[in-house]
Amino acid sequence: MKITRNENPKEIKQYDHIKPAPTFSHQCQRRLRGSMFMCTQPLGHSGPHIAHAGLFKKVVAAVWDNST
Repeated sequence: MKITRNENPKEIKQYDHIKPAPTFSHQCQRRLRGSMFMCTQPLGHSGPHIAHAGLFKKVVAAVWDNST
């Protein structure tokens, strides 16, 4: 699974309530293959990887699972 805001704006809205980890050093940081997106979820999180973007990282930009 790979969902990006540019390609799937309606589908990604279901993840808008998820906030990033408070600091870079506490984030998963797994990169979405072939892109600039890095997971901003807390280390050891469950569920899909989520990258935030925009001013103060408030917008979910991409969601993907481990198979991507």
